[in-house]
Amino acid sequence: MPGLGMTRIKFNILLLSAALALLLSGCSRIQFAYNQLDWFLPLYLQSYMELSDAQSAYVKEHVKNFLSWHCSTQLPAYARLIRDAANSSQAGHIERAELERYNQRIENFWASIIKQAGPAISEVLSNASDKQLEELFNGFEEGNREWLAKFQEQTAEELRNDYLERMTGELERWFGPLNRIQQQAVTRWSHQFSPLGIEGLSARVRWQSRLRALLEQRENLPFFNAAFEELVINPGMLGSSAYQNRLDNNREVTIDLLYLVINNLGETQRKHLGNRAESIARDIDKLVCTGDKPQIAH
Repeated sequence: MPGLGMTRIKFNILLLSAALALLLSGCSRIQFAYNQLDWFLPLYLQSYMELSDAQSAYVKEHVKNFLSWHCSTQLPAYARLIRDAANSSQAGHIERAELERYNQRIENFWASIIKQAGPAISEVLSNASDKQLEELFNGFEEGNREWLAKFQEQTAEELRNDYLERMTGELERWFGPLNRIQQQAVTRWSHQFSPLGIEGLSARVRWQSRLRALLEQRENLPFFNAAFEELVINPGMLGSSAYQNRLDNNREVTIDLLYLVINNLGETQRKHLGNRAESIARDIDKLVCTGDKPQIAH
C-alpha cells in the first residue's frame, strides 16, 4: 500500500533515470519485471488485505487498464527522459538547474501514475469491510515494528556506510569506476545525507492514521476519493518540520553530488553512460505498446 514505501521511493537515489528504469539493468530483467506486473500488483495488494472474488476481479481488470495506459503513454516519455539526461550529461557540462528540471519530470511522472491508479485503489478501500480494513492496518503495524527493529540494529556509522556503498554502486552502474574527485564527493555526500530514521517512521504512522480517519468517512465517496488522492500524491504532508527538513536536505545534497560527478566525467565514463543509457532506453522502447497490452520482445 502507498504509505509504506511511497516516501522511500520518491526520496531514494535521484540518479538520472534510475527511478525510470525500474532500478534494473539489462533487457531481459526489465522485460521480466514489467511483464509480471499484471499478476504482481494484485498479489501485492492481497498480501495486506484478503480480497473477495469480486474485489480481486475488479483489481485485475483495473491493473490491466493501468498497464495499457502506462506502456502506451508513459514508457515513451521515460525513454525520452533517459536519452535527454544522458545527452545533457555527455555534453561536458550540465547546469544544476537542469538536474532540478529532470527531477521535476520524475515527480510529474509519479503524480500521473497516482492519478491513474488512485481511483481503483480508492474503490477497493471504500468498499472494504471492517474486517478487511483491520487486517490492512494490522499489516501496517507489523511492518512498522519490523522496520523499527531493523533500524535499531544499525549504528549511525553502519547506516552511513550502507548509503555510501549503495550510492557508489548506483553511480558506477551508470558511469563506470569513479575517479578520486567523484569518490571524495560520494564520501562527503554520505556525511551530509540525513537518514529519515524515527522521523520517517513517525511520518509513516501519521499517514496510516490519516488513512484510517478517511476510511471512516468512505461513504462520502467524492470526498474520500479526493482526499485519498491528495494523501497518496503528497505523503510527506503529514511529516514534521524536522522530517521535511531532512527530505529537503537530502534532495539538495544528492543533486549537488550528481552535479559534481557529472561535471567531472572522463571520456571513458561519458562513453559508458551513453552506452548504458541508450541500451536501457531501447529496452524500454521494446515494451511500448499501442494501448492494448505490453509488447514482449524476444
